[in-house]
Amino acid sequence: MKHQRSFLFLLGLLVWAGCSKEEGCTYVEACNYSEDAVVDDGSCDFNSCAGCTDETACNYDPEALVDDGSCAELDACGICGGPGAIYECGCADIPEGDCDCDGNQDDAIGVCGGDCLEDVNENNICDTDEQGCTDSTNPNYDPNAAFDDGSCFVGGCTFPNACNYNPEADYQIQGSCDFTSCTGCTNPEACNYDAEATIDNGLCDLPDFAYDCDGNCLNDADGDGVCDE
Repeated sequence: MKHQRSFLFLLGLLVWAGCSKEEGCTYVEACNYSEDAVVDDGSCDFNSCAGCTDETACNYDPEALVDDGSCAELDACGICGGPGAIYECGCADIPEGDCDCDGNQDDAIGVCGGDCLEDVNENNICDTDEQGCTDSTNPNYDPNAAFDDGSCFVGGCTFPNACNYNPEADYQIQGSCDFTSCTGCTNPEACNYDAEATIDNGLCDLPDFAYDCDGNCLNDADGDGVCDE
């Protein structure tokens, strides 16, 4: 009986000693490592304290205990861990509405930074390049012109002695000159003087000396019906 009691006492001590071992995380690399833990209970945490532990990195985490390989540097655009100047304008894309990184925009015919203001007929040719004389009967006619710019030549009578002479005319319109409607006697002293005539026809009818056009004496001081002359 005495030996049986001793065995039970020793067995109790062993059970008590086994139950008194502290449980916890026994992995030194873990965030919640416990120096007092003897038995690992599977509670080890490797994430909550992970981060960048490099003080020279742009994303350095002073609270991180475990380096997770996430340390990064500033790229050419000043972005921590960024891809660098890989966009169309280096660190950014072309702004909406612009056609290049200099802020230029497409003109009326789609030329980036061009100076064309209008393309009314939408033929991809600037309207300013389609100006000219559009009259196909005119000597200065431009078959490539879509818009008349007033450059057509002025036609008319270019003969100075014609009734309808046009000093502004650039070219002679065949058969346009009038040599008759403005002819007449241009001598104011002639009986058939034509005040509207600009070209003398050489047919002036002058009255006889000392008489008017009606045959009356110009000078008859004594009133005898006989000219003084």
